[in-house]
Amino acid sequence: KIQSMVHQMIMGAGKTTVIGPIMALMLADSKSLVTQVVPNQLLDMSRNVMWKQYCQVIVKPVYTLTFSRSWPTEPKTYDNMHTKMIQARSLGGIVVTTPSAIKSIVNKYIELLNVVASVDRKDLLEGDEKLSDYEGHGGRTKMSRNVKRKFEIKAANDTADAIARVMNLWSEREKGILLLDEVDMLLHPLRSELNFPIGEKFP
Repeated sequence: KIQSMVHQMIMGAGKTTVIGPIMALMLADSKSLVTQVVPNQLLDMSRNVMWKQYCQVIVKPVYTLTFSRSWPTEPKTYDNMHTKMIQARSLGGIVVTTPSAIKSIVNKYIELLNVVASVDRKDLLEGDEKLSDYEGHGGRTKMSRNVKRKFEIKAANDTADAIARVMNLWSEREKGILLLDEVDMLLHPLRSELNFPIGEKFP
């Protein structure tokens, strides 16, 4: 059974340089994707610490997960990300990322779901046309506005599915593990990218 835990140590006691790498060693067993989430300003330092610990006697690959909502709406981009993360899990590697990247992934997913959900014409969601069907001798022929819209919606739908596969790697079913370094900063109600207050407000 997966349990969430918080342990407190004073500054300079070795949370990032000792505890983090030890946790990664214990938990990255090729069955769970271990992702270390650190504040944006500590990304380079934390990644270098992991590289230093796992490049000699015990060798583990260290990956960096970056993401921006400006990335193209193309399933292939996120399929490649999923493949890399599966590779990291199978090799017992560690993924290092920031709360901004995780929040952007979730926001991109919701944004694409909203695009698909806003379609009020059933015919735009049906059919299996391919871009190759519209190739002419002088390049791509002119497509109608409806056909262009259909391709945009299909791209949004397929991309959302690809992002869902990425996020699923952190789920309980897939035994995903997040190591939150500087958890007080990451979950700060005012300064954190991961904090999203919902529900009734209390004083």
